[in-house]
Amino acid sequence: MTCTDCARAATTWNWHGYRNGCPDCQVRAIAQSPRHLRELRYDQIRRSLSEADALALIDRVREEHKRIKALKGNNDGQAHH
Repeated sequence: MTCTDCARAATTWNWHGYRNGCPDCQVRAIAQSPRHLRELRYDQIRRSLSEADALALIDRVREEHKRIKALKGNNDGQAHH
């Protein structure tokens, strides 16, 4: 994690802070997007980077998505009353 927002997001699944110049924040933003928006972003990444770089970035996003999901736990972030 490369900034204070990333450091906070490491322990808070729904941390709202993002920094424009931080590549890890950009990965986290994509990872937290709904699936259809992630797929659209993957297409943009594939068109703008070499195949190897695109696959590496997409893998980072998928790993971040798994990390967030694991941190979130079974409650899907919903408060149950």
